[in-house]
Amino acid sequence: MIGRYVEDRFRIEDEIGEGGMSTVYRAEEVYSGHHVALKVLKREQVDPSYRERFLREAKSQAALSNPNIARIFHFGRDLDLGVLYIAMEYVAGDTLGRLLDEGRLPLNLAVQIGLQICNGLAAAHEAGIIHRDLKPANIMLRPRDGKLRVKLLDFGFAKPLETDNDLTAQGKIAGTLTYITPEQIRQDELTHHVDIYTLGLVLYEMMTGRPLFQGRAPQETAIMHLRDPAPHISDYVPDANMPLDFLVNSMVQKDPDDRPESIEEVSEALKEIWDDEELEVFHPSHTGPSQDVFKDWHVIAQG
Repeated sequence: MIGRYVEDRFRIEDEIGEGGMSTVYRAEEVYSGHHVALKVLKREQVDPSYRERFLREAKSQAALSNPNIARIFHFGRDLDLGVLYIAMEYVAGDTLGRLLDEGRLPLNLAVQIGLQICNGLAAAHEAGIIHRDLKPANIMLRPRDGKLRVKLLDFGFAKPLETDNDLTAQGKIAGTLTYITPEQIRQDELTHHVDIYTLGLVLYEMMTGRPLFQGRAPQETAIMHLRDPAPHISDYVPDANMPLDFLVNSMVQKDPDDRPESIEEVSEALKEIWDDEELEVFHPSHTGPSQDVFKDWHVIAQG
């Protein structure tokens, strides 16, 4: 696909990511010269449900306008190439997953990222959309004006709250098992509490450097989400912020009714933690002993 044109509008320059359903390329819009991230459904995905899910992602994300959600510019089908595609905002930066490969994050950065994720999810929930696949690989971090900007990507499993059409075959689970909810495993009716649980998983991993549940096999991970009590951040980080520890533990309760009522409630709790701790603003170019973990991020930020 490198060098090919999609609908004579987008020239593909490089491959920047790949998933089970699609490949993502950096492409140039020939009319404007601007770069976009071009998500192309793999040709082997002939199952109509995959194609419908792909288009649903485009429609769901295109309806959202929020600084913490990657924008959709255009989507359609190239008949000559025989592919479906989505042209979205190209976010220069790195994923949270890549940053977590370097280790756990300091409190000020984890809270900043959490607050911006809340802002994006709140906009989605207000529009009646749940993400359902929130995970570090779908959270993009980019430096902008000396500050950190978080962008939510990949609404491929997004689901309008008012519909029962899951597009998931009976017995199959939509999502990534490390970042999935008990109700998805049980195939119960899903609500916005799905995103609260997965955000709790992300916050936990940012603070400890490890996933909340990680079995030796996928089935074991699923069983842990269903049955195992959630460990506390303080089990692995003795000097953990206790209000954050309590908040995260409440977010990953098995019963959705035991979690915070809304993503706005989570956001308010994170703001209180920020205010109580008087946390400094993290700058991607910041250096110092406590920021050694971000050595690779510094290079990206400076670039």
